[in-house]
Amino acid sequence: MMDKTIETLAATVLFALAFIIGGRLYRPGNIRRRSLMSFSGGTAVSYIFIHLSPELEQARDVFLEETAHLDLPFAWYSIHLATMLSFVFFYGLEQFVMSSKRKKAFPEFAGGEESRMVFWVHVGVFGAYAWLVSYLLVDSLETGPVRIGFYAVAMGLHFLSVGHGMHREYGTLYEKIGAWVLASCAVAGWSAGMLITLQKPVVAVLLGFVAGGVIVNTMIEELPREKEGRFTPFVLGAVVYTTLLLIVYR
Repeated sequence: MMDKTIETLAATVLFALAFIIGGRLYRPGNIRRRSLMSFSGGTAVSYIFIHLSPELEQARDVFLEETAHLDLPFAWYSIHLATMLSFVFFYGLEQFVMSSKRKKAFPEFAGGEESRMVFWVHVGVFGAYAWLVSYLLVDSLETGPVRIGFYAVAMGLHFLSVGHGMHREYGTLYEKIGAWVLASCAVAGWSAGMLITLQKPVVAVLLGFVAGGVIVNTMIEELPREKEGRFTPFVLGAVVYTTLLLIVYR
């Protein structure tokens, strides 16, 4: 138990640092830093399709077993529905932010009541997302130091990209406030995981929700309005991480 506490706490610190450092990595036109973000996106996508997808199948089986007595409609598709809903939800959030930006409600994301409102909605949603990812670090259907290690690296790099994107949208407002809020939410999620144990069907659905969030948010970062995505580093990240996963799990 003590080993798991130390391992998961170390991973949570990594998540928190990723939010803080990710914003400071943003430099318009900096190819090396943009390539690092693309590499991070590739590893996150690799983790989802190679590692988490099989885990989602296990999550579906657990959900079906634990809820068999309830005779729920569409139970077989529950995890996939959670993944799809998460994808649609985060895509909708992105459209909300971009729509506000097009209306010039907050051209610099630094002042004005409406700009602050959009900022806090964006940060609030990603704060809940960070909380959830950190919670699942502790309370998941799969255990062991290998799982924790791969999960920590993939999500840490993913949060690095999230921090980078948030700083691109909000500038110093994210650096001074948003990054610390998200870092705190990550720590709060880990704390909740140490204190609260959710029912297995709930954990299974939450895994599906995280998978959808990682996919859509990675795509948002790799297909930006400015076309700054770097294909080669993205593929390199996917290939390197996939190779490591296949070696470990063969």
